[in-house]
Amino acid sequence: METKLIIFDMDGVLADTEPLHRNSKYKILERFGVHEKPDLSWTVGIPNKEIWERLMSQYGFQSDAATCEQMQYDGILEEMAEIHLPPSQGLIPLLDWMDEQKIPAAIASSSNRYFVDRVTEFLGIKHRFRWIVCGDEVARKKPDPDAYQKVLQLAGITPNQAIAIEDSHSGSKAAFRAGIPCIGYQNPTSGEQDLSCCTTLIQHLEQVKDLIP
Repeated sequence: METKLIIFDMDGVLADTEPLHRNSKYKILERFGVHEKPDLSWTVGIPNKEIWERLMSQYGFQSDAATCEQMQYDGILEEMAEIHLPPSQGLIPLLDWMDEQKIPAAIASSSNRYFVDRVTEFLGIKHRFRWIVCGDEVARKKPDPDAYQKVLQLAGITPNQAIAIEDSHSGSKAAFRAGIPCIGYQNPTSGEQDLSCCTTLIQHLEQVKDLIP
C-alpha cells in the first residue's frame, strides 16, 4: 500500500539528544546530592514522570516529577545551544526527498510541547512537519499507542498507510500497538534497544528512502 505519511520520534531520531538527556539528569541528581553517575540506559524512551519517580524513590530525595522534568528540558536546551547540536545525519536529505515524493512528515513524541517546539525550532525543522503530537497532549505516553493514534486521526489515514521511525523499545512498541509498521533506527547513543517490534532496522536515516513502497 502507498505510504501517505512518515511519523518520526523526536529524541534520538531527529537529533542525537539522548546523551544530552543523560547529562541533564546527572546534573539534576547532583543538585539533589546524588554524586554518582548511575547507568541510565534504561531511561531511553521512558516517560520522564516515570523516570523521576523511580530515581526519587531509589535515591530518596524530595521533589516532584514535573519540576525535575522541566529542569531536564531546560538543561538539554542549554547544552544544545552550547554545542550547536545539528539534526541527525541524513535527516534533511530524507525530508527533502519526502517533499519531492509528496509524502508528509509528522512527529509523535513522549516529550511535552514546550520541549518539542523548542528543539524543532532550534534545529530549524519545525516547519517540515505537518502534524506534531506531544506527550502532554495524550492520555498515555509510549509504549502506549495514543500519540501515534492521534497523528493518524489528524491525518485521516489508516495505520497501514503510515510508517514510523523509532530508536527505542518503548517507541517501537507504541507504533506496533497502533498497527503502524515501524523502522528501527539503531542510533548508537540510544544504547542496546530491543527493536524486535520493527519491520526492519537501519543505521542511517537516508536508508529510509529505499524502504518506502
